[in-house]
Amino acid sequence: MENGLGARDRLVDGTVEDDDRIAYLRDHIRAIGDALDEGVDVMGYTAWDRIDSVCCPPAR
Repeated sequence: MENGLGARDRLVDGTVEDDDRIAYLRDHIRAIGDALDEGVDVMGYTAWDRIDSVCCPPAR
């Protein structure tokens, strides 16, 4: 399964403030651990990356 958070990145003092995406992925990875603990046969996990979101035009 794959998922991700298609948030718009904005530079702030030369860096990207990415707390929302970090929390989103951390919660999903924890859920995978919970599923493994319950005996679910998890084969893998693929997170979207920046290339997966380039299809969308910028907001105006």
